Amino acid sequence: MAEGQSGHRQKLESRVIWFDGIRATLGVIFGFLIAITGIGAGTWLIYSGFNIYGLVSLLAPLAVIVGAFVYQKREETKDTK
Repeated sequence: MAEGQSGHRQKLESRVIWFDGIRATLGVIFGFLIAITGIGAGTWLIYSGFNIYGLVSLLAPLAVIVGAFVYQKREETKDTK
């Protein structure tokens, strides 16, 4: 019974590791798409004459991504201590 339980546990851990990799990859892809969309919208707004709105649209996605990166690094530092 112990060997069966050990095999089951290893299978579950393997699935968790695989899912974490998929989740991280999707996070990077969607973060990139959000940033590109925001930068494109900001560029279009500036080109259309809405300078303030365009600048905000350029900087907001970048600020969110930098904030998420800093938050994640801070959490990883807490986990290693």
